[in-house]
Amino acid sequence: MDKKSTRGYWLLFFGSLILAVGVYMYLPSMISLTLIPIVTSLVKALDII
Repeated sequence: MDKKSTRGYWLLFFGSLILAVGVYMYLPSMISLTLIPIVTSLVKALDII
């Protein structure tokens, strides 16, 4: 099996976390919308799916 490079997904994950903090500071009611890219990029970075 070939190991996939997950560096891009890790960068996307940390970028999504930073974006979520910014959204939480200015629009706390919209924080649930940031969960989808955070969870998806974490799962892809951990190479689960």
